[in-house]
Amino acid sequence: MFDRFLNKPKQSFFLFGPRGTGKSTWVNMIFKNALSINLLKPRELIDHTANPELLVKVKCHALFVSHSQIFNQ
Repeated sequence: MFDRFLNKPKQSFFLFGPRGTGKSTWVNMIFKNALSINLLKPRELIDHTANPELLVKVKCHALFVSHSQIFNQ
């Protein structure tokens, strides 16, 4: 893996980039205790599409939503 030249953000942020470039890997390395939601997993997509308020109820220091563009479909 290549070293990334990104510092840990101090506030909310969006991380954009092409598929397979290590975005999820970087987030998992920097935010080890983050709650991760992958909307490519059918169960997670169904749960969060049917109940978007689940994201509001999350009590965690860091939340990572992968493939959030799926909500636009």
